Amino acid sequence: MNRTIIQLGPQHCDAAVATLAAAFQDDPAIAFMMPDPASRPRRLTRLYRWLFADHLRHGLILGTSGAEVVTLWRPPGAVHLHEPIWHPGALRFVPIFGRHIPRAIRLDDAIRAHLPVDERWLYLRIAGVRPDCQGKGLGGLAIRAGHAQAATRGVPTVLETATPSNVGLYQNLGYAVVSEWSVPGGGPQFWTMTNFASAVPPRAMTSEPPALPSPHALRFVLITILLDAMGFGLIMPVLPRLLMRVGSLPLDAAIDAGAWMSLAMAVASFIAAPVLGNLSDALGRRKVLLVALAGMAANYLVLALASSVGMVIFGRVLTGVFGGSFGPAQAAFADVTAPEDRAKGFGMVSAAFGVGFIAGPALGGLLSQWGDTAPFYAALALAAANFLYGLWLFPETLRPELRRPFSLARANPFGAWKTAAASPGMRRIALVLLVWQVASLVYPLTWSFWTIAQLGWSDQMIGLSFAGVGVVIALSQVFLTGRVVKRLGERNAAQLGMLGAAAGFTGYALCTSTVVAGLLMSSIAVQSLVQPSLMAMLSRRASAGEQGEVQGLSAMMMGLGAVIAPGLLVKPMAWFTGPSAPIHFPGIAFAIAALVTLAAVALLRTTPRRSSG
Repeated sequence: MNRTIIQLGPQHCDAAVATLAAAFQDDPAIAFMMPDPASRPRRLTRLYRWLFADHLRHGLILGTSGAEVVTLWRPPGAVHLHEPIWHPGALRFVPIFGRHIPRAIRLDDAIRAHLPVDERWLYLRIAGVRPDCQGKGLGGLAIRAGHAQAATRGVPTVLETATPSNVGLYQNLGYAVVSEWSVPGGGPQFWTMTNFASAVPPRAMTSEPPALPSPHALRFVLITILLDAMGFGLIMPVLPRLLMRVGSLPLDAAIDAGAWMSLAMAVASFIAAPVLGNLSDALGRRKVLLVALAGMAANYLVLALASSVGMVIFGRVLTGVFGGSFGPAQAAFADVTAPEDRAKGFGMVSAAFGVGFIAGPALGGLLSQWGDTAPFYAALALAAANFLYGLWLFPETLRPELRRPFSLARANPFGAWKTAAASPGMRRIALVLLVWQVASLVYPLTWSFWTIAQLGWSDQMIGLSFAGVGVVIALSQVFLTGRVVKRLGERNAAQLGMLGAAAGFTGYALCTSTVVAGLLMSSIAVQSLVQPSLMAMLSRRASAGEQGEVQGLSAMMMGLGAVIAPGLLVKPMAWFTGPSAPIHFPGIAFAIAALVTLAAVALLRTTPRRSSG
């Protein structure tokens, strides 16, 4: 047996594949992706034939001439480069993984999430020794040959292993454990290890997100927000008449009941949002988001079965509790997004919410033809579908070394406010967000009631109007937000958006025509600059390990705004549409919102500047 380590080529493929398939027959990661031992040898042969060819093109393959030992390496610049198994054209993976492709996707995403951020590493992706040659030092020879390659390039090496007994072997070769983690969904435990023995200065693995984030993480967050918006939008056209039906109420009394309902939901959100945000920092985003999605499904079931105003209010309390998942969802997005890209990223989040408003309310208005509970069953189906999607495919986005213990002091709203004092300007931005939230809630809190009282619209027309708002929001976030923020900066973009919103609110306060109401929707395009810009300003003032808490703080401030808004906006509207009002003025809520928006502008203008924000 020749113990000389060489670079392997295409002529070594068959022998190398046979070695790797035999070496990894009982590997925990392989057993997780290929749980059937009978079909595993055939699947492994296909897997390693693909991996060998992939590393011939994009990597480095070192081993003996007889392929008794085979190591597959990714050189600097190609650490994250490989054809992912979620690629639409990658049909070759169906015969490799079969029905367990979701497991392979979760494992693939988790491995990539725990690799170093940058590309200045030599990555030992796979190392295998033929079983009859194990224990003879061949593995160490091949890995040391890789270290020599790393030394010539001036970079450290990194690897991961799912075999506990290998941890000590790698430590003997100079590796140290930097993180210990498990694949979501009951997958195996892994150890990520690095070796700085090459002649380079030691470099800590950065706390920022991976440069190439898991597509399933981004996709799941966006779909979660999209489906939440659809579910929320589905029920908005029918809520006024649902309250009128179950409580036998006139319109002004239904508006008043809606104010109490909104207040109860807001108080629940105010308490739950920072708790969920801190839990996501302690336990990871995945567990918190999945529990929240299950809770939202239960919430829609309660609303579908509601037979009294009390049950409707209870259902909306559940909405407030589990709707706090918006903060952890945005934190997951921040986990895998570079700081300079977060304004654009949060614009994508707002766009997803806008797209949900396109389909949700229109569908809700359509479904109302079959009764005012039909949209709730549709929302239940959407929430359940998203829960199953996340259960199967959503990877954890917060690496274990970035987590921190749960603190009740930091999880209560006042604790989050106290923590915010450590970052200059964060409290002031949170206050701006609070004041803006009060004003912007005029749409979801009063639009359905206002269109009935002022314009006499049907549920179907209300649904179509919400869909129109969704179109404007989505288009503005896709085509406007990124460009305007890049040109003006986050602060100036937020001010521009609020001034445009104040003009739009004033227009709706005086509007008496359906045509004019439609034309005024253009003001929402400028208004859409505000939320992502303020969120980006908050996110910039937090470390990677505090993103969940900061997002929880923002969700808490929005929840507090929702506590204030019903009394400030909906209660006056109820009075001005009732028989005792001196004038019939349903637009009073929009007039108040315009004044509150101007106060937010003044507050933002006096916020201390930050050189990078």
